[in-house]
Amino acid sequence: MRTPSAVVMTLLLVLTSGAWAADAPRVGAADTMVKIPRPGAGHADVKWGQPLRVELARGEFESAQTVIAAPETKALRDVKVTVGALVNGKTAWPASGLSVWRAGYVEMFNLWAPHNNQGWQPDPLLPCDGPFDIEAGMVQPVWLRLHGLEGMTAGVYRGEAVVSAEGVPGMYVPIEVTLWDFTLPAEQHFTYSVPTWGGQWEAMYPKSVTPERWRAYLDLLLDYRVSSFPMTDDEMTHAFQRGQREFCLMCFPVDYVPADSRKKVADLAADWAKLPWSSKATPYVLLGDEAPPQYYHVNQEEGRLMHEVAPIIQRRFTLSPENTTEGIEAYLKAMKGCGDTLILGAATCYATHEMSAKTRAAGFGLWWYYVASHYYIPGTGVDARSTFWRHWKYQVPGQLHWGASYWGDANIAGLGGKHWPDIPWDTKTSRGGDGYLVYPAPGGTGVWPSIRLENIRDGIEDYEYFVLLDTLTKKLGDGEQAKANRRLLAMDDGIVKAYKVYDQRPAAYRDYRRRLAEAIVATERMTGGR
Repeated sequence: MRTPSAVVMTLLLVLTSGAWAADAPRVGAADTMVKIPRPGAGHADVKWGQPLRVELARGEFESAQTVIAAPETKALRDVKVTVGALVNGKTAWPASGLSVWRAGYVEMFNLWAPHNNQGWQPDPLLPCDGPFDIEAGMVQPVWLRLHGLEGMTAGVYRGEAVVSAEGVPGMYVPIEVTLWDFTLPAEQHFTYSVPTWGGQWEAMYPKSVTPERWRAYLDLLLDYRVSSFPMTDDEMTHAFQRGQREFCLMCFPVDYVPADSRKKVADLAADWAKLPWSSKATPYVLLGDEAPPQYYHVNQEEGRLMHEVAPIIQRRFTLSPENTTEGIEAYLKAMKGCGDTLILGAATCYATHEMSAKTRAAGFGLWWYYVASHYYIPGTGVDARSTFWRHWKYQVPGQLHWGASYWGDANIAGLGGKHWPDIPWDTKTSRGGDGYLVYPAPGGTGVWPSIRLENIRDGIEDYEYFVLLDTLTKKLGDGEQAKANRRLLAMDDGIVKAYKVYDQRPAAYRDYRRRLAEAIVATERMTGGR
């Protein structure tokens, strides 16, 4: 790493001290759980002049966010972000484990009428593969995404990024990456189930969805630990090899049982049994979605048919609390023997704890799915990431989200032959992020992730920290390390007190995660990595 010059160090000190001139650009760091609105040059959560720090394990993705602010009186033109070598002694971070992304902005409107304007908010992540401009008084977040690869040497990797612009000397941002000495398994212990059907990509860009592009899309979702559906047998085999362990084979309609259901289910079960790895994974179907009371009998018939024809396939069914006009007890009683796992609609407006307890008391497995909260664009990164901490604390091992790429009619149609990003993204037609976690690349050449998806993946990987520590702790006796581990695994109320009550500070999760990592390293050494 080249040592920053005295001029650069002076610049960093000036920026940190707050002695900043309005006609000078600034560069700072912000936690990836913080969303930087536009305009936002004075955002309190940006630490101007501070280095980027990242901590992760092998097998894990984690990002850092740097924020570039243009002067109040002058735009920055031809901005470039160049990341130099990250070095730990004689070992360099592999290029394949590092990528740079630029946050895109969408104009956000309230999900519900009246559609009040909520300003420009960051969500899509665009490849940072060329220069860009930042208008006067505006900010541009840039994400440095790192992937801890198998076999990498643990330790601290240091380097820097250089931010340059037309007529502006290079601004140097120190980078420090800590790679912890353990590997996060690829095998998924949490199932984040999201459908990819709907044909929206093909509708937006006809004939663009080639097999190669579709496989790249599925691989992107697997990078984010998403268990997508539907899949062909070959796609399921590939997903299994990459760590997916639960597979949705079909969804029933809510208002009737198709006449060919018996044969279709029998064929599904037979095809599943032929897969050489099927005994190591769990197949399931979704019964009719969010059945209101008048269709409880349809869910019952679907569930009985599944048990009769294919008892090896799990039966999962969703419930929106608004549909429980007679209370959740009536629905659970109706579904007794007809389903295995209830996927309960969970939001801050619902009595999630109480309904979850009643579900378990009735003998059902429990997942959650999310309605009108947590994953919408205006939500915080803490809301999205901490969701999976609540899943761990309350031992809810799966979650359903209803769509990965339902982009809405206006975005699919475009305007004047153009589509986003050549025209603004319409957040009214796409309901403020509801039903999509990725964005279409121009010309239908692929898909790009969102900031929300980044925080979701980070939360799922945090869940895997708990799983790994739990697995290791079970190999210990009752010594001090085991007791300390169990306290961490129980997750004290200071970080999560209830479904609706949890810490909103990113630093709280960073600190707790660091303690988990240290406990994993210590316990692996004690158990010899067994």
